[in-house]
Amino acid sequence: MSSMLASTTPNNAIFGVIKGGPSKAVADGSYIITKPLAKGTYPIHFKSSLLCQEADCLEPNFAQDIKYTIIAQ
Repeated sequence: MSSMLASTTPNNAIFGVIKGGPSKAVADGSYIITKPLAKGTYPIHFKSSLLCQEADCLEPNFAQDIKYTIIAQ
């Protein structure tokens, strides 16, 4: 996880944000660094979800299923 950083949320943003403004955030996730890829096609597929049962959750059930195709030339 990164240290706290300053950010600005735009109006009508994700997670039900209507009025944006200054905020604080952290970055957290999975990252990979690879050597340069040989020529070819590389599929990447990942899934994640967040289930929040607290009363103040803006988006209590969030899930994503993402597929990328990287073409190295």
